[in-house]
Amino acid sequence: MSNAASPPPDHSRPVTIEDPIAPATAFNLCRFMLEPALATAPEAIALEILNPQANDTLPSTFTFSAIDQAIRAIAAGLLDAGMVQGDILLLRLPSNTPFALAFFGAIAAGIVPVALSPQLTTDELAYFIKDTGARWAIHAPTGETASALPKNANLNLIDETTLLGYLQRPPLADYAPTRADDPAFLIYTSGTTSKPKGVLHAQRTILGRLPMVEGWHQMKTGDRVLHAGDFNWTYTLGCGLMDPWRRAATACLYAGPKPPALWPKLIAEHNISVFAAVPGVYRRILKYSDADKSCYNSLRHCLAAGEALSPQLASRWQTATGTRIYEALGQSEISTYVSTAPGVELAASQKGRIQPGRRLAILPEDAAPTERTATEQTAATPLPA
Repeated sequence: MSNAASPPPDHSRPVTIEDPIAPATAFNLCRFMLEPALATAPEAIALEILNPQANDTLPSTFTFSAIDQAIRAIAAGLLDAGMVQGDILLLRLPSNTPFALAFFGAIAAGIVPVALSPQLTTDELAYFIKDTGARWAIHAPTGETASALPKNANLNLIDETTLLGYLQRPPLADYAPTRADDPAFLIYTSGTTSKPKGVLHAQRTILGRLPMVEGWHQMKTGDRVLHAGDFNWTYTLGCGLMDPWRRAATACLYAGPKPPALWPKLIAEHNISVFAAVPGVYRRILKYSDADKSCYNSLRHCLAAGEALSPQLASRWQTATGTRIYEALGQSEISTYVSTAPGVELAASQKGRIQPGRRLAILPEDAAPTERTATEQTAATPLPA
């Protein structure tokens, strides 16, 4: 998929502000995400379902070769259904394997998935349909609180059975020849102060995750990564799937009820080496689980984002489990950019360091955009708490 006028950049070198990929360069997020593992360890486990009874029609493990085939098969099925590159596809599925396959299958085809919760009310879903202008949806409402589609939604629907049937089709011969700045997926903010706002991420967004490897999570080949969040969130999609797969690590997936005592059990039984969650999950584990410290023997470290991690909680967790939690600050628009990381020591008054490859500016709030002067900080600068 090289561009004759602009050869692909050397992704083995660190990505910095001064070395961006050209917007028109041929680039597909899925290809970039999977290519290291496909080249070096195609039969390593990419995805492991920790409760396979929840998806009886699917295998409990996928190798990188198999996940590549599955994603491209879903891509072929979506295109055969009548979708075209650039179409917007609403994903209203539980956080399970079909969601992951649909999300990346759409991106592989150049289709733009929108990750939504299956628990949206009818009115909430109507807002997202109108705001995105979508005409396609994969719709699988589940549970008593799942709502019906709005009347006159004017959507072309694909159900979960049809979606999984695409796995039997010949896969797409190659990933869509998208460009670096072409849309990849659409995520909505939480809507804390107003209605949720759509954040459109380009195919190149996965390049923006590379500074997190050194600056935060430090995932590596052979890791087994478990994320406690739902898939309609960039934190889960990134740290739970994109980052492990780019590092040839195993993404471990649990779909189902999530009582606090469940997580130590899963960590111990499945040799999890990196666990990611919001601080509230760590707080509830400490409060409601009586797991022995030995349950955490496989953990190298934990990750936290999404809300502030208090020093008290971090200290209590380290004392109870013997592992540290590394925190990151970010946004739906650009993911994380300030974090703590293994091997990086901070004073008690410091919240984290700017990740290598990032450049931050502190702007005066009352200055006009054209008049603002910035105090720039780089990765060498620790930020105060």
